[in-house]
Amino acid sequence: MATLLTSDEFEIRLLFGEPVSEVRQFLHEHIVKSEPIVLEVEGTAHSLNLGNVKHFALADQDPDDESLATGDRTTIVTSIAELRQ
Repeated sequence: MATLLTSDEFEIRLLFGEPVSEVRQFLHEHIVKSEPIVLEVEGTAHSLNLGNVKHFALADQDPDDESLATGDRTTIVTSIAELRQ
């Protein structure tokens, strides 16, 4: 099962290949260190500073769910290892 990270404060959604427990630990490390998650998608840089976000959600997500392709937000498929590089 994958993990979907969403927030009304983000223009994007992140779909991690790891389970919720691993993603929660990874995000906790970034919040404690006040480090943003930075990624580039199609030439656009996104910086997600979770320490400044009032609310975000993590949910188990089927990566093959077609609803991820709908809506006004881009879903970015990633992994913890990829973001640590």
